[in-house]
Amino acid sequence: MDLLRPLCCARRRRPGCKHPGCRRMTIQSRGTSVCRMAPVLILVVSAAVLLQSASLCGQERHAPTKLSPDSSCVAKECHGQLVSASFVHRPAKETCDACHEQDDETRHEFAYPDEGSELCYACHNSVTKKKFVHDPLKKAKRPCVSCHDPHSGASKHMLKAKTTSSQCLTCHVKDVKSRSDRVIKGLGGQLVEGARLHGPLESQDCAGCHEPHGSAQFGFLAKAYPSTFYSPYKKDAYSLCFSCHDPSLVAKAQAAGATNFRDGNANLHYLHVNKKAKGRTCRACHATHASKTPHMLADSVPFGQWKIPIRFVEEKNGGSCASGCHQKKTYSRAPSSADEKLPQPKTSAEQVTPVKAATNATTMPEGSAGRNSRQ
Repeated sequence: MDLLRPLCCARRRRPGCKHPGCRRMTIQSRGTSVCRMAPVLILVVSAAVLLQSASLCGQERHAPTKLSPDSSCVAKECHGQLVSASFVHRPAKETCDACHEQDDETRHEFAYPDEGSELCYACHNSVTKKKFVHDPLKKAKRPCVSCHDPHSGASKHMLKAKTTSSQCLTCHVKDVKSRSDRVIKGLGGQLVEGARLHGPLESQDCAGCHEPHGSAQFGFLAKAYPSTFYSPYKKDAYSLCFSCHDPSLVAKAQAAGATNFRDGNANLHYLHVNKKAKGRTCRACHATHASKTPHMLADSVPFGQWKIPIRFVEEKNGGSCASGCHQKKTYSRAPSSADEKLPQPKTSAEQVTPVKAATNATTMPEGSAGRNSRQ
């Protein structure tokens, strides 16, 4: 009762008060020593009991472990709002005690059987067994609920945001530092008015390319894609890109219908990418998320710490490029007598030992060709 001292002791001492803070000044009232503040104390205690009862009714507490079908935790009059969304977590629909253990039956209190997201991993145990694991799964105390509602949600993944991309952008709209202190550039500067969006991002589905929890591929990519600027061409190394794009985009030297990036029928994607040693990966020329340049072209080519402008100019039937990789080159899709000069793929009998890839980081990228040059 020391907490109630201001009601009786902080003011004028009350004769006969039993509170230890008051001096013993007794008066007889029907043979009993009483505190004149007793009626007030009774009202205060009664109000506290009522407020506690009301708070218990309004809190998201969980019902006793053993339930009958007609006394569910998620009954409309109890916790119905937890499962009111379109997609409901199966434990919330079937049995609450899969995630909540009764701690005090008399007080309707429950505890988690495991700490933090270890509770989730009891069922979803594959998310942390990848080579690369999303940082929040290791850094946060309860990372799963940073993105997911544990009971129900508007999407089948029960994300807190309406779409996958909007959920990802709650963090990745700005720069994020990884556990290894690597800075992951935010997308806020790219997602500007007039920008062209890569298909998965345009459809608001980052999971089209990325595994949100972890992956065997760098960057949490869903499938294989070269991690380096230069890479020998192998179809399997581009499984991610070929999930949407036709492999003939880079597989055929002559490709009238496979790509618009051609000089006559000479496939310029093939010329840049399909090499035994220093094939250019897609990121050499293209932005991966968004771009204000036609054909999702990047503004510049990375070269060490430098950014070399591409300076692409689109024309009616082709275009030109004046990057630091080579002098200005132009191409046109109009038929050309030079189409047959582009090297054709060698047969197995003609295969030669691949040229050893250059490892000198200061070597400038090899020149690529357009109508003005052949390689």
